[in-house]
Amino acid sequence: MGQLGIVLEGEVRIVRIDMEGNERLFQKLVPSYMLGADVVCTPTRQSPYSAYGSQDAKVWYFDWMPGHEKWEEELERRLMEFIANENVRKFYRIDILSTKSVRMRVLKYLRIQCRKRGSDTVEIPYSREEMANYLCVNRSVLSDELGRMQEEGLITFRKNRFTLCEGVSSYK
Repeated sequence: MGQLGIVLEGEVRIVRIDMEGNERLFQKLVPSYMLGADVVCTPTRQSPYSAYGSQDAKVWYFDWMPGHEKWEEELERRLMEFIANENVRKFYRIDILSTKSVRMRVLKYLRIQCRKRGSDTVEIPYSREEMANYLCVNRSVLSDELGRMQEEGLITFRKNRFTLCEGVSSYK
């Protein structure tokens, strides 16, 4: 891979497909996100993941050969910032997935999202199926656990809008 991409419209899914053909969602890229930045900066330029766009996705691809023009310096700075942010996102994902229980995965994920937004309420970018896929759990198991968590007063939710109840939040 020798090109960078910037998502202009729609969304691009970053996935890993296992030997049985099962897809694991790593990230959904929306407009302004860079695609392939982590790969073009490695010596081999081989991608460990696959990417595909929704029907309305538009991605601007361009060759990455850093030079010394003013705009290239700005692009290089933004690229390094993007890679640093990606590493932080991946750290959080590893932290979430290293937790054994579904409940703790959900709570860690929601706490991270709430902390990023500075609020106890957050709208996540995933459907229930996508959330289960992101957390590497079965959708019905996730739905059951979310129901129990709501009954116990830990969270409230409607579709993809979640609120951490008092005593559960740690965004401050």
